[in-house]
Amino acid sequence: MNRPSSVAAGLAVTPSSTLASGGYVRPNGSSQRSRPLLRKYEMTALDASGSLVDMGRLAPASLPFEDSFAAIARGALLATPDGPRAIEDILPGDMILTSQVGPQIVQWVGAMTVRPAPSDAHPAQRPLTRIAADSLGLNRPMPDLVLGPAARLLHQMPAFRDMYGTSACLTPAAGLVDGDAILEIRPVSPVKLFQVLVPIHDTMLVNGVEVETHHPGLHIKSQLSQDMLSLYLSMYPGTRSLEDFGPMAHPRLSEDDIASVNAA
Repeated sequence: MNRPSSVAAGLAVTPSSTLASGGYVRPNGSSQRSRPLLRKYEMTALDASGSLVDMGRLAPASLPFEDSFAAIARGALLATPDGPRAIEDILPGDMILTSQVGPQIVQWVGAMTVRPAPSDAHPAQRPLTRIAADSLGLNRPMPDLVLGPAARLLHQMPAFRDMYGTSACLTPAAGLVDGDAILEIRPVSPVKLFQVLVPIHDTMLVNGVEVETHHPGLHIKSQLSQDMLSLYLSMYPGTRSLEDFGPMAHPRLSEDDIASVNAA
């Protein structure tokens, strides 16, 4: 495999020294509150020749963009055919184990960094979730697992079948917080978060827990203007439309959906 090359397309990459303390930057570098916040996103992908390409973008610090990157914290271990491997060491072209399909080649790895920030820098900044070892069952996870605000886990519940046509759904990791073994945490130092794209949407084993691989979701088109959708798609080399991501393996449920099922 060829070594990665750096590509800066779309919006210019801003050196990290210009980023605000929360990982954000104003379009003109100012602190004017009316200006939209931007975040630096990092991507590594395979191009048409099979070479690794590193890219950087400044894009809105909004949920449609952040949710594509903020899933798995640095240090988490992904299951591969050759054994566990740290998420930060996974590159496009590597193989990981997925729950339904089995081994799949990694096409794209995205990353973003969250930093402690003043409360007025980004009021909507969301916490991470720390899941203690064995709290979901034996070796689930092992060891402790830290997930980003966009992480979803495969959740099996018979009641799902009547409502959603399947007993397996993807639910937010944040919805598992119980204040005991599963905690909401706010980092006191920078934390790098990652997400992985494979050809067929699935879940991957992360510290022994089924965590969703990347998919933009079925409703992202309604959340973005045409210009923002074009910027979003530019983060995925060779991707021309949302349909290129393929179907979703399981329905996604919100925390409110889970509450409704439990109340039924």
